[in-house]
Amino acid sequence: QLSQLKAALSNAGVTGKPQNGKKKKRPSGAPEKDKAKRAAQLDEIHRRLNPFDVKVTKLKHDVGGRKIKGVTGKPSQSNQAGLEQRKKTLLKEWEEKGRADGIDRRFENDPSMGLEERMLERFTRGRQRASKANLEDDDELTHYGQSLSKLDDFDDVGLGIEEDEEQTVRAGQVNGDVVRKTHFNF
Repeated sequence: QLSQLKAALSNAGVTGKPQNGKKKKRPSGAPEKDKAKRAAQLDEIHRRLNPFDVKVTKLKHDVGGRKIKGVTGKPSQSNQAGLEQRKKTLLKEWEEKGRADGIDRRFENDPSMGLEERMLERFTRGRQRASKANLEDDDELTHYGQSLSKLDDFDDVGLGIEEDEEQTVRAGQVNGDVVRKTHFNF
């Protein structure tokens, strides 16, 4: 494989014996053209010699003369294309993160703020984030305007059965008053 690579490089004129003696002067635009031509030749040689760049899917039922799309693929090239596409889209979004409506609300790289102002801003924003989830604040919880702290634990909650009635009703049975109070009347 190495001998094939060397032969292909020398045939393409990419490598060769160094020239001794006087060097020829080249025009100023020639090196850029040569670089592009040389890069194209190297890519072509690389594509021809590397069998791992092409993935061939074996068909279960091969029919002669039928051409099927997608039998051979180039996973490394498609992977590279996906990376480039993600760089174009996601990197741009990530760089603009924190901006809204054309106003830059990021303060870390703000040249108008001093070091102490940035530290203070970082501290206050951290406190704001922490206070969002603070459950032990002084706000009083209410339900339809009634304070929940005034309600005793489960007072006046239940089926409305008095204690003396509970003794008369057998376990698992409910009397008529409870049914009338808890069910809908039409």
